[in-house]
Amino acid sequence: MKNGAVTSTATFFFRSEPSSRRRPGGAATPPPKPTRAGPETHSVKFSSGWSVSWVRRSV
Repeated sequence: MKNGAVTSTATFFFRSEPSSRRRPGGAATPPPKPTRAGPETHSVKFSSGWSVSWVRRSV
C-alpha cells in the first residue's frame, strides 16, 4: 500500500448510472455508525439506480 493510500480516513467508491439526476440524501438512510474496531464495509443502494459502497477503518 503506497502511492498515497488512505488508511485513517474512509475510502469511498461511487458508482452512479444516472449521473444526470443526483440527489444528495434523497431516499437513502444514513449509514450506521461503526461500533467495533477494524475495517467495516458498508453499502447503500439508492432507488434511483446507483449504489454507494465504502470501507471504513478505525484507528
